[in-house]
Amino acid sequence: MVPKIDITTLEACIQWAKENDSYIDERLSFKISDKTGIKVTINSKLNNTKDEIPLISIPKKLLITKDIAENELNITADVISKLNKQISNPNAITQLYLSKIKFTNESNEFFKPYLNVLSFNLNQPYFWSLEELDLLKGTDLLIILKSNLIKLFEEWNQLIQLLEIENNEDLTSLTNNSENIIIYIQENLSNLHNDDVKWHNFISYIWSNCIFTSRAFPELIISDHKVSNLQQAFLYPIVDLLNHHNDQNVKWTYTEGKLNFISKELDHIKVDDELYNNYGDKSNEELLLGYGFVQESNNHDNSRLTLRLDSNLIQSAMEFGIKLSNVTDNNSCVQFIISNKDPLPKELVNFFSFLQKINSEKTLTFRSTLEGINELSKILQSKLDFFKAHSKVGAKLPHGSIIKQYMSSQRKLFTKSLETLQRFQKATVKDISSNNVLSFKTILKNDKQFANALLFAFGITSFEDLIQKNHTQQALLLWIVRASNITEDSQKKLSFVIPSYIKAIFKEVSDEIVIEKEDVLEYMDFYKNLFPKLSDRIPEVFNDGNWGIRQFIVADTAIDNLVWINPNNQEPLLLNRCDYK
Repeated sequence: MVPKIDITTLEACIQWAKENDSYIDERLSFKISDKTGIKVTINSKLNNTKDEIPLISIPKKLLITKDIAENELNITADVISKLNKQISNPNAITQLYLSKIKFTNESNEFFKPYLNVLSFNLNQPYFWSLEELDLLKGTDLLIILKSNLIKLFEEWNQLIQLLEIENNEDLTSLTNNSENIIIYIQENLSNLHNDDVKWHNFISYIWSNCIFTSRAFPELIISDHKVSNLQQAFLYPIVDLLNHHNDQNVKWTYTEGKLNFISKELDHIKVDDELYNNYGDKSNEELLLGYGFVQESNNHDNSRLTLRLDSNLIQSAMEFGIKLSNVTDNNSCVQFIISNKDPLPKELVNFFSFLQKINSEKTLTFRSTLEGINELSKILQSKLDFFKAHSKVGAKLPHGSIIKQYMSSQRKLFTKSLETLQRFQKATVKDISSNNVLSFKTILKNDKQFANALLFAFGITSFEDLIQKNHTQQALLLWIVRASNITEDSQKKLSFVIPSYIKAIFKEVSDEIVIEKEDVLEYMDFYKNLFPKLSDRIPEVFNDGNWGIRQFIVADTAIDNLVWINPNNQEPLLLNRCDYK
């Protein structure tokens, strides 16, 4: 849905600016676009120069600033002080002033030509239909939108009360209720187009807020003194008609009472190319909420991976040394930023490694890190599946193409993150010293006696057969107990060496474990199905050492300490307890 501005209104605004001492380079063409509403193109070649000559210069008297708003609204210093203390948004007053001069005929006629190009048909999701918003369910975008609406209502409410402005709307049901605010917008959106709306109504303030987020410039660039809040902004007529694009090299300068727009892209701009501004390199989420569009191939795009966990667990992770920069909701929620520049944050991997750490591991180990990768991979795949499914919906809706673009950009982010994780997993396995890892597939290949025992016990003829028949855990239990029973003499009879760390970890678990009656009952059926059958049939393996039920209970915990199963081929790897850094 494109803002509906006619060429006459646009030309009147440009003429107003010129009549008030503005400079607009004659090689710039202001056009109405079906896609973006308004765009500025180049009608003849522009050559870059070292002098950085402005293409547009606007005098300060045409800017809509906080100083003008406070003066025109007759706000006293005492009230200004209260506003600054109670309302965090430094642009609240300027936004309210914008509402007043837009929605009243008697207030400040000077800005009318500019105000007329500020459309009521805005693309930001705050004004989307319920059907379109429903397609955003499950995304952080909708969560942020709802949170912003609650904050915006609270801000407007405080503003109206502090300024003692009488408002006849009964909006008590909107307090802390984003769903009701959305319904309110749907019911009152059409009022923006007629004379029924009041300048101090909440719907008017929502509109002015969205105008500000999509058009405002930081006041720091025109201030000759220190700005108390870097978020304080102003409206910059004519230049704010330029569409935004990330990575554009532009410059704003303030000289001799005029604010100048300079583009450093002139050597690359051809005739009929669009001239862009750059409000700061932004993610597609920021672009969509602030401006109502997304940018394809956005190098600055990002998304959030939000995890809700027990607050004690998150606190333990931080005490362990995991750096968690974004912890919210009373320490019960942690967020990680997934971006094109950093698709797999180091601390995200460390955090999942911590989550998979067992008590006997005093540091992050290769085993805990690989287990963490397994769990993280499932979550990333789930996010990827969600955005894949939602990349194909809503195409026929007014904002359907924007929704599709947003979902597609999120899908690309999580695809990149998952692919990076998979490469990281391979590199991590490769980093493990050959002295500290033993493949179970290799064990079955070299330990012929044990392989034959599996054929008798489970009908297993190969490693692939083991996986297919889902007997991996039982086979691991049997072999760990076998390894624990190997002595120096029996080791000499084998064609391969059983790593010493396997026996060491088994002994450590055996020395520390406390076995309960429930543990014995859990393993009773498994044990009775195999013994004494195995010891009678293959005594050279299963009569050598201790094969009591306790050993299998110990082996189960030893597996937790030793084994990582590669999710790509289901192959178990037995890992020494090595620190992962």
